[in-house]
This record gives sequence, structure tokens and C-alpha cells, in this order.
Amino acid sequence: MAFENLRSQHPLLLQYLTDHHYSSPLIDTVRREITRIIDLSDAEGWKSYADILSAYEKNGWKKKSIDDKRYILRLLERFDIHNEYPIRAQRKSDLFENDRFDSLPTEFQEFAVMCRKRLEESGRKSSTVSVVIGNLLRFLELLHLRGCNSFSDVTETDVIAFFVTETGRHIRGATAKEMLVTALNTGKEWKNGDCARIMPFVPLLQPARKAIQYLTHEEVEAVRFALTEKDVPLSMRDKAMGCILLYMGLRQCDVINLRLNDIDWDKETIQFTQQKTNVMVKIPMPAMVGNAIFDYCVSERPDTEDDHLFLSEVFPYRPLSSFSKVAEHIFKAAGIRQNKGDRHGTHIFRHSIASRMLSNGVSKPVISKILGHTTPDALETYIMADFDHLKECALSVEAYPLTEEVLPR
Repeated sequence: MAFENLRSQHPLLLQYLTDHHYSSPLIDTVRREITRIIDLSDAEGWKSYADILSAYEKNGWKKKSIDDKRYILRLLERFDIHNEYPIRAQRKSDLFENDRFDSLPTEFQEFAVMCRKRLEESGRKSSTVSVVIGNLLRFLELLHLRGCNSFSDVTETDVIAFFVTETGRHIRGATAKEMLVTALNTGKEWKNGDCARIMPFVPLLQPARKAIQYLTHEEVEAVRFALTEKDVPLSMRDKAMGCILLYMGLRQCDVINLRLNDIDWDKETIQFTQQKTNVMVKIPMPAMVGNAIFDYCVSERPDTEDDHLFLSEVFPYRPLSSFSKVAEHIFKAAGIRQNKGDRHGTHIFRHSIASRMLSNGVSKPVISKILGHTTPDALETYIMADFDHLKECALSVEAYPLTEEVLPR
């Protein structure tokens, strides 16, 4: 019987989606699709997920609807046939998109599988592995389209074509290059070095330098007012998150993953493991931050067993997956940064606090420790900024103590 595993095991998939905090609309859509497949597969003669997608296409559905169906069917196919669950960090456009993989020659498929395995074994984050493999598949697909069926067929011209068109227009940059090099490095000894042979063909591309975005003195004062005044239309949760961003410069992913027991109220510190580097840091908690978190926990935070510090504001109360909108709400309440297309998100707070400390003469190792950088070299972006800009940042954020706990050992 077709879809037999889906019929018997689909509750496990639905439970997995729930446990990993997928949105309710997505879970409902998956549930409806499963019910439809189970109820209609025999009558419609569906034997595969390709049959189901073909049926939708014949019904004349719009491209957007077909793309949504393809996404859900890929999800179900991976679970049904390969017993694979979705990876939370992947983008919807990349999830289970295996058409690209299926069209590759055998050697390229084998390399992609080997590369994924070695990257996972090296301890890379699942999101990093997914991005690197996606970039690799696009590269291998281009090689195949250019007539290459194995690495021994690949020439320097084939590799450069991944980055530059025949007219000389650059279509990929330094990030794609770094991901490709990461993937190719896993195959240095693979198949007698055929893969390693093409590594020197990868062009040397330097990352483009971008001017960092920061908050001016007036903007910081406006944000501070919005975060402290009672009559400002911001929830206590948003004010607490805003204070953490403004006074501590945490990454968005770290704010999202803060737990209640990460806060040491007696020592006035916050200790947590960074999502980006997997390194534990312990940093001072300014009084304004502590007060804002306390007010949120006492007066507004839902009473649940979930130990995440910040939860959604509507039932069912779940940990946040993103809060870029919070920055927009704060800027709107402060009356700043409302130009259309101004998408600075939460990282603008981190830029501002780093620039302020640099211009105040705080040593790079200490700043790296506070911001969670794995190396002081990561501060180069801030150093490249105009000094007057740094000086303005220095005046814009209240200083907080640098205790012995954040000094380099």
C-alpha cells in the first residue's frame, strides 16, 4: 500500500513539529495534507508524491500555491520514505528541495553525501551544514550543466563560471567562495584527490566592506525614553528586550534563548552559552536591564513551565523564533528610523555599543569578551568606522562597570 509509513507514523511528525515550535498554521497545513493523502490516495491512484504534485498542477493551481504544496510534499516525502525530520534553521525555499540533488551524476551525489556527513561529524551547526550543502549543490549542478560528470572533467573555466558570467559580471561573492572552499576541503583525500585538484581554481574574492549602522546620540536618548516611560505603547517584554539590546549588545539569537536561570540576581550578571559560537559568557547586567527584566517577569510574563525568559504574548505561550519586529516597534515608539526600506534590525544596537567602547579606550580583548567574539579581529569592522562617528557613539550609551568576571584571563 502506498504511503504506508505515513499512515502509521504521521503522529510522530506532527508531534515533532509541535515540540520544535513550528507555527500552528504550518502544522495545520501538514495535518490537512496528510489527511488528504490518506483519504484520497487509493481513489486517485496516487503511488508517489510526484503523482500528488502532478495532480495539483493539472488542477490549474497558481504558482505560489504549487510552490507551497511542493514544500509540504517534500517534507512528507522525506519523513515517509527516508524517516527524516525537518531542520528548524533551514529556510522554506531550501527545505527538502532534492530535485537538484537527484539530477546530479553519481559521483557528485556521492561527494555531496560525504561532505554533509563530514561537516556534521566536525560539529558544525545544522544551519551551517544546510547552507554549505545548498551552495555546493548549486555548484555541482552548474558543473553538470556545463558537461562535467566527475571532478576529473572540471576545468578552471567551469569553476570560475560559478562566480562570473561570460560577460564578466560577478554573480557570487566572497561568502559563496568561503562556503565552496569549506565543502571542497572535506574531500581533499576523496577519490585520489580529484576534488582537491580543482580547489586552486576557486577565485580569490574579498568580502565587500560595508559602512556599519549605528545610533546617534539623539536616537539613543529617544530609545532610552521609549524604554523607560510608562505611557509609551510598548509591552514590558519589548522594553526588557530593548534594554538588553541597548545596554548589553547581545545578539538576537542569544536574547531569544535566554533562560530564567541564566540571570544571577545577587551578582547582577547574565551567564549563557552563545548560539553562534557555542562559547559560554558571563557579563554584567546593568541596573536598568535588571529592573526591566524583573518588571516583565513579575507583571507580564506568562506563568508557564517553559524556562525561556521571553515568550510570545499570546496563547499558547511559546519561545520566540525571531523578534526583529520588536526593534521596529521600539524605533516607532521612539519616533526614529522610520524611512521605508530602513532594515537595521537588532544588530544596530550591537554596533553602537561596540563603537562606544572602542572610542572610550576599552581594550579589544575585553570588548571581545563582552560581545562574545571568538577573536579580537572581529572588531575590525568597528575600527574601520569614522572616528567622529565612534565618538558620538561613546557619548550615547550609559557606561556600565567592567567587572573582573569579564576581564581576559
